Amino acid sequence: MPHSPRPGRGCRMTERRPHWDQELEQAVSAVLFDCYENGISEEQVYQVIAAVEDWHEKFVMHGAFRVLAERAASAEADRDRLANQLLNEVPDSYIQMKARALAAEAAIARVRELHYNTATHHPSGCCSECGGTYPCPTVRAFDGGGGGA
Repeated sequence: MPHSPRPGRGCRMTERRPHWDQELEQAVSAVLFDCYENGISEEQVYQVIAAVEDWHEKFVMHGAFRVLAERAASAEADRDRLANQLLNEVPDSYIQMKARALAAEAAIARVRELHYNTATHHPSGCCSECGGTYPCPTVRAFDGGGGGA
């Protein structure tokens, strides 16, 4: 069976590549010697190994890289989706929390305006809203003390 070089490539490899070991060369030589009655040269063995290695690099390794590239693209898409979700949802919830906090602080201020000490001359004071001793249970609740309104 005559060897026909691939178009445009020819027999480009006639030297041993550094990472080939003797076992690889012997395995390929044994197969080829069984196929050809006259045997083959060392250079022809190298050409066969190089062709297989080139095929492996082109189809197998590039296929693996393609799979990795697809996975990387998918991971990047997930990252972008999550980043957009954070940009679009977190600020809304932050704004909502900030609005609730401001509303609560305003409500507390309104209640404090109602519950103030009217008897500044008296040691215990008098609550303007409750009419009892100041600070009243409402003010003490705001201040972290005991009692509630």
